[in-house]
Amino acid sequence: MNRNIFRLLLLVPVSCLILSALEVFGNHENWPIEALTYDEWFINQPLADTAYILNRIGIAALLLMLISTIGLLLFWSPSRYIYVLSIFVALLAESPIFGNMDLPILIGKYQPILESVTGIASGMIIALLFTNPIKGYFIKENKDT
Repeated sequence: MNRNIFRLLLLVPVSCLILSALEVFGNHENWPIEALTYDEWFINQPLADTAYILNRIGIAALLLMLISTIGLLLFWSPSRYIYVLSIFVALLAESPIFGNMDLPILIGKYQPILESVTGIASGMIIALLFTNPIKGYFIKENKDT
């Protein structure tokens, strides 16, 4: 796999996350009135203490993922570890282990598909980051020898 194909693979989770965000925050005027009422009520609810903290951790994970993806596009070596850390932190923020039992939310019809594609592509990226030949692109060669 060459560098350009790997860079295209990096854009798959980014584009899926953007499309997923557009669907979440988009216009849902074709939903039933009950769903729209519940969605409006859910948005206006204050976050509990743990949910507030996990929300902030999730935002930090997304920022780490953004920084690491830019680093991966430029083949910056520490970005491999930052990417894995950001995925791990994002999974922890969504985990019910830490009491993240939010109320049910309404999602659009494409969001589960986009999340699945994002997860598969992220897993492929992590596997490729630590195997050859992609791993070699991140290792700086010693030019003194």
